[in-house]
Amino acid sequence: MNENDELKLAGELYNLVGHDYWNGPVSVENGIISCSETTANQWNKVWKISAEEIAWHTQHYLDWGYIPIENIAAWPAHGDINLNQSANLAPFVDVDNDQKYNPMNGDYPLIKGDQCIYFIFNDVKHHSESNGDSLGLEIHGMAFAFNSTESEAINNTIFVNYKIYNRSNI
Repeated sequence: MNENDELKLAGELYNLVGHDYWNGPVSVENGIISCSETTANQWNKVWKISAEEIAWHTQHYLDWGYIPIENIAAWPAHGDINLNQSANLAPFVDVDNDQKYNPMNGDYPLIKGDQCIYFIFNDVKHHSESNGDSLGLEIHGMAFAFNSTESEAINNTIFVNYKIYNRSNI
C-alpha cells in the first residue's frame, strides 16, 4: 500500500493469464518510469558466464588479436543514459578504475559462484496477470552454482541473488 492507501502489486502464476514483469532496465525521466517495447525486446536475454571464462580473459586480454567472448564483451554493466537508464547495472571489476566497463582494458564481470546467469527485469508496464499497479521496480538477478568436490549438496544447489531497486519516487 502506498501513502494514499493504493495497492501496488506485481505477481505471476506461471504466466497463465498475462505478464506483470518485463525484460530490461527502466527509464526514469521527470519522475515517469517506463520501459519501451524496444528495450524489452533488446533485453530478452541472459548472460551466462563462468569463472573459468573470466580467468581466461584476465590472463589473455593483453594478447595480440585477443577478442573476448560475447558474454564478457556484452556484459550489461551500464544502462543507456540517452534512455535515462541507470548508469550502473551489472557488477564488474574495474581494473583501470575509470568507472567504465571496458573488457579490452582488463575489466571483467563480477560474478558469484563458478558459473552464473545474469538477467534484469522490471514491473513498470501494464500488469495483465495481477491487474495490480506497478511498484516501479527494477530487478537484477544472478543465478549461480559452485563446482564443489567437498560437498554434494553445494554441488547440486542453484543459488539465486536478487537486487531489487525501487526506481519510483514512492
